[in-house]
This record gives sequence, structure tokens and C-alpha cells, in this order.
Amino acid sequence: MNAPRGTRPILAALALLLPSFAAAQTTGSTPPPPAVAAPAATAPAAAAAPAFPAGIQQIRLGTAVRDRSATGVARCMIPEPLPAPQRFEPGTTEIAYTIEVDPQVLKTVTAKVVGDLGCAEPWTQGCVGYTVCGGGVCQNQFGATVSCPGGKPLKKGSYKLVLTVGSQTIELPFAIQ
Repeated sequence: MNAPRGTRPILAALALLLPSFAAAQTTGSTPPPPAVAAPAATAPAAAAAPAFPAGIQQIRLGTAVRDRSATGVARCMIPEPLPAPQRFEPGTTEIAYTIEVDPQVLKTVTAKVVGDLGCAEPWTQGCVGYTVCGGGVCQNQFGATVSCPGGKPLKKGSYKLVLTVGSQTIELPFAIQ
């Protein structure tokens, strides 16, 4: 049976993503605990943890791992997020962050690392993820890796990951020792 006109690109994308999505859903492994998890809606807000907008499931800081799924789709993830309070080791050459969202609730998040990394123009590379939802492909992970040109170690100091969701801004502090 032929797909309706205009749906072939979506079906092609689904054909690429579905095997990796199914494999991810059936693996017996448990993901590592999040570096920062969104607080439960009924739990009182702790003084140290900011309240996250609806739709943010978790935020991770750490070292990114890039690979390809069995279908050849590029992936980026932080399998071992830094525990709170987040501190990178001296000599760190790259910072990665990911923001996992419920794509049915939240369609976009912007984020940036604020602070003097020790280079005038840091390099950034996306660290995003997608899933199948509502008969299409939805973005369920926003993020990036940040580094200085030439693999130069990042400067020791205090930093913030600044997230913007609609009109709400959230600042998450971290450090490089």
C-alpha cells in the first residue's frame, strides 16, 4: 500500500529510528541516575534545587559519548553524569550537557554555558536526541558539548548552565576545579 502524498519523508525517518528506539525500550540495562532530576510536582521545592518547567525530565552534566545506533543514526549521550554538586576535574577539555524533555509537553529549550572558559570563541556541537511520538519523530533531548579550539583545557572556575523555556530562565551552577 502506498503512503499518502507528503508522508514518505516522515516514514523514511521512522524506518531509521524505529529499530534503535525499539532496542532501547527492550534492553535490560538501567540508565545511570540523573545529575539533576526535575522535582516531583507534589514535593516541596528544596532551596538548592530550582523548580523546572513542566516537561523537563532531567538535566545531565558530564562527558558526552557519541556513537551511531545499529541503523546508523548519530547519537549523543552522557552515560555517567556528574554527581551533585557538579564539578569537572582539572584539565577538562570538554563540557557536555543534555536536557531530556517530554516532547508532548515541551517543544524547545535553549541553553548556554556562562563563564570564562579560557578561550575567546568556544566550539559547540549539538548533543540532541529524538524519539517516535504521535506518529512522527520528536526531539526529546536538547544539549551540546562545549570546548576550546585545539583541545585546550578549559579554565578553572565557576560557571552556570543557563536554560530558557518560554519566559522562564533557570541557572544551574557547576565548576571546573
